[in-house]
Amino acid sequence: MDLWLEDQLGHAVLSENLLDPIEMMVSKQADSYIGKFQTFIVQNHYLFN
Repeated sequence: MDLWLEDQLGHAVLSENLLDPIEMMVSKQADSYIGKFQTFIVQNHYLFN
């Protein structure tokens, strides 16, 4: 599960880096996904370690 979550986080970060600064709504959505995946990674760490 760790690998999958980290992979998805990486995709979200890369996607955000490709956006133009004018695309604020999409950038905010990407930030939201990044935050969610980071939270899931922490939760997964405490559940299985």
